[in-house]
Amino acid sequence: MTTAPLVLSNPPSPCTPPFWARGGHLQTILGHLLPARGPRLDSGGDASAHRIPVSGGDELVAFWTEGSSDVVVYL
Repeated sequence: MTTAPLVLSNPPSPCTPPFWARGGHLQTILGHLLPARGPRLDSGGDASAHRIPVSGGDELVAFWTEGSSDVVVYL
C-alpha cells in the first residue's frame, strides 16, 4: 500500500498575530481579558465542567457538551 503526499490547492495563510500582541505571553493574558466572540461554554446550557487537578495546587477545567454525531472536538 502506498500513500500519496497531500497537496493543497489553496495552502492556508500563515497565522500572523497583530503588531500589539506579538509575544505569546501577551496573547495568553489578552485571551482572558478581551471579550470572546462566541458563546461561553460555562454560561449554562448543557455544558458540564470537569476539574482536573495538576501539580502545584492548580487545576484544569474541561467543558463537555453532548453533540448529535460521533465526532469529538478538543479545543
